[in-house]
Amino acid sequence: MAKILIVADALNARSQLALTLAGAQPRHDVIQAMDGWETLAIVESELPDIIFMALPEPLLDGEATARLLKTDPLTAAIPLVAISALPLADEDVPYFDHHLLKPYLSADIQHLVTAACGQPLPGAASKPLALGERVG
Repeated sequence: MAKILIVADALNARSQLALTLAGAQPRHDVIQAMDGWETLAIVESELPDIIFMALPEPLLDGEATARLLKTDPLTAAIPLVAISALPLADEDVPYFDHHLLKPYLSADIQHLVTAACGQPLPGAASKPLALGERVG
């Protein structure tokens, strides 16, 4: 079971991803945050296995939040996944490990969660997804 943090200012964006994860096996512990500041507080206390962050974010934006997480030795290894409606180049999301383009596939989400937990996904490529890359 993975501990997953979903960050999005819009309730429907958080709910959509939470619903995608709800059908996954094994079940996951899903935590939600509305902005970058709340994300930092939750990460400090919960240390999630992976963070999915919708872009852009209000208050403390996604890039600033990601930069703070990746420069902290305690949280630097947590995989960060940017989720956006627009294609982004690698240089647009420098502190993120992956980028998912909406609409994303549930297989993409499961692949990333499984990789974050260190377990190979049956039938999936052994390498991690590249930015914007899809599973299968």
